Amino acid sequence: MKASPRPLPRSSPGLTSSNSVGSLPVMGSSSHANGLSSSTSALSHSASLSNLNAGLSALSASAPSSPAGSGGSSLSSSLPGSGLLAAVGALSPLSLSSSGESSFKKAPVKPLPPRPPGRKTLTELVEAKENGIEMLIKVQAIVRRWLCWRMFKRRVKENVHRTRVVKEIVSSEESYVAGLLIIHKTYLEQLQWNAKVSPNPFLTTDQIAAIFSTVAGISTFNQTFIQSLRERVANWGITSKIGDVFCSMGPFLKLYFTYCSNYDQGMQALQRAKLEPQFAMFLETCMKSTTSTLESLLITIVQRIPRYILLLQDLIKSTWRDHPDYDDLCKALKIIQEIAARLNKGISDAEKQNKVISIQGMMADFDKDLVTPSRTFVREGPLLNCSMEAKAGKDMQKVYFFLFNDALLITDRKKVDEKYQHRNFIEFNDQSLKVKDLPDKVLPHAFQVISATQTVFVAAEDDATKVAILAEIKVYREEKLKSLKLDADTMKASNLNVTIPRTQTVTGKKEYTLYHIKINDEVSRKNHNFPKRYSDFDKFHRALKKEFPNCDFDELPKKHLVGSLSKDTVESR
Repeated sequence: MKASPRPLPRSSPGLTSSNSVGSLPVMGSSSHANGLSSSTSALSHSASLSNLNAGLSALSASAPSSPAGSGGSSLSSSLPGSGLLAAVGALSPLSLSSSGESSFKKAPVKPLPPRPPGRKTLTELVEAKENGIEMLIKVQAIVRRWLCWRMFKRRVKENVHRTRVVKEIVSSEESYVAGLLIIHKTYLEQLQWNAKVSPNPFLTTDQIAAIFSTVAGISTFNQTFIQSLRERVANWGITSKIGDVFCSMGPFLKLYFTYCSNYDQGMQALQRAKLEPQFAMFLETCMKSTTSTLESLLITIVQRIPRYILLLQDLIKSTWRDHPDYDDLCKALKIIQEIAARLNKGISDAEKQNKVISIQGMMADFDKDLVTPSRTFVREGPLLNCSMEAKAGKDMQKVYFFLFNDALLITDRKKVDEKYQHRNFIEFNDQSLKVKDLPDKVLPHAFQVISATQTVFVAAEDDATKVAILAEIKVYREEKLKSLKLDADTMKASNLNVTIPRTQTVTGKKEYTLYHIKINDEVSRKNHNFPKRYSDFDKFHRALKKEFPNCDFDELPKKHLVGSLSKDTVESR
């Protein structure tokens, strides 16, 4: 059997008093918690030393009598344990309480500094991150749901507006087609029938063609167009398309281009025809059934193309980008805008050419023909004309200039009949033409135009006008010279048939002959018709020889021999 440990004796000769052990600090006691004073520590230390000496004496006295191999148990039983342990405990951190239990005596430790405010532990941070991610997901879901709801409401609103615009397109097209039918059935067909059967018709065939132009073709096309629109609107929905219907009308818009280009001439022909009593009576009879004048009906055709553009732009605004009709609508708008740009340019060119005709009528004793197929009006205004020999401020005369795309005309204003008297006429196809900008110290806002035969020294009203005139002369002169630079290879490749169908004798201050030239290009299948004087051919011939010195050109017949040469010879040369 294993011997149980023997309990320590309660008293020992080494103990001087019960206070020796009781005064030792015990882990967890109030004296250890509060700390011992310096005097109490000194007394305890001296008592421990006396106990240690008594214990060592007892150990040395009893050591020889201990049996071999008894181990520590017999040593422990013979020791005055209380005094030795008390002495050792006073010097060691290990102390024994009165019950024999051990405890650690720790030195005082400074408390940790408090945690800074707002800083969290790792666990708290992980929990906060997880909570934040969940909250972020919820917020994103709320935002997406709100955005989807807002988009839904916007598209519902856009679809309502889109439907309204489509209905407006159809209703306006129906009114427009009704007006076209009135022009076609009430006016055009009756006038055509009257021109065929009547010996004295209201209008001739040429007058009808000039006034109505391509109205019949436009009416037929738009009747088909409105039928296609009605079929689409009959089953209209949120994903319905109408842009492809407008795209299909692109090739037929050329009819509008032809009509709008001839509109001004048609209105002039109509005004002249209204002077005839029979035609005026016919118009009054038609007015009773139509309640609209012929002029007001004809102008709606010109206004229709810009109306299409406005309606399509409004429809595109209410059509979202991923709608199946969006791309077709944009394509249709581009097609119609290109036609409108061509129409505007054609109308503008026609107005500029008509301006040239009116200027020709305001000229007095001008032997040159201002009206040519390629000449257009650019600008007009007053200038000051002076001589290089005159001093500044003297001999300054007020003149009036007309700038064309290929020439500069300077005139004097006649007081009697308010017509313009020719002063200088400079064409831009002159290779030796120079334009100089003079400094203001010579004459404010002055410039010179120098040609092979004449020099013009003039001053504008302000610097902005001078700059504009000089810039336009430079641009149009470069364009004119480029048109004269013919490629020899292109000329050889082209098969041109040149004929002079007729000549015209023009009477004025000086009588001259006008040759009406017709050129048929078999390669491009284009016909060109233009009237020219002999001097025009002579200048052009000299310009060709100067520009292409290595090419061989037939010499022009002398002017006094033109009448004696055969027609074939004149045409070939």
